[in-house]
Amino acid sequence: MTTWFKVYSEAPGSKLYIGVGVGDMDGLTDVLMNAIVFGPGFNGTSEVKGPPGMGALQVSGTNDTSTCDFLESSTSIRAYQIHEGRCAYYEPWGRNWLYSLLDRNITLPEEGDYYVAIQPKRAAHARFFIAPSDWAQSEEFRTPYSSTRGEYRGRYNDNNAGIECCTLDGMVLRGMDKSTNFDDCAELPM
Repeated sequence: MTTWFKVYSEAPGSKLYIGVGVGDMDGLTDVLMNAIVFGPGFNGTSEVKGPPGMGALQVSGTNDTSTCDFLESSTSIRAYQIHEGRCAYYEPWGRNWLYSLLDRNITLPEEGDYYVAIQPKRAAHARFFIAPSDWAQSEEFRTPYSSTRGEYRGRYNDNNAGIECCTLDGMVLRGMDKSTNFDDCAELPM
C-alpha cells in the first residue's frame, strides 16, 4: 500500500523534511519504509507510478534501526536514542516510544507541485506515521512562529479517507486521498 501527500514548493531550493516511523506496537518491529518524491527537477525513475512527466527521487529508509546513524534532521539527532535495540524517541504527550525508519532532508530543485509516496519496503501493509515539515524542526512549542501564509483547514469524513491541509511558510502541504490515480486526487483550495 502506498500513502501519498502533495507539497507545493514556492521557490527553487525549498527544503522538505520527511520523517517516517512506527509506534511501539506488536507486529511492527520488522517494518522498514521508503519514500519516492516526484516533481520538477528530478530525473530518476520509479517502479511506483507517479504523475505523468515528472521525474522521481528515491528516498530510502534505513535497513538498520539498531543505531541512529541514519538520522539527518538536527531535531531527530538531538531527540532520538537507542531503546530496546532500536532508534527511538519517547513522545511524552502520547506516552509512547516512536521508532524512526526514515529521516531525510530533501532540497526541492524547482518551484511547483511535488508528490511524495511512502510505502513499506517488504510488507504490503503497515501502520506508520509521517512527519513532513519544511520549517521550525523543533519540539519546542512555546515560541510563536510567524508564517506569511499561516492558516489551517481540515476536514474528515466517515469512511477514513481523511483529508487535511495546512500552509506553512513557503510551502503548502495538502493531504491526499488513498487514490493513486492523479486525476482523482483530492484538491482543497488554499
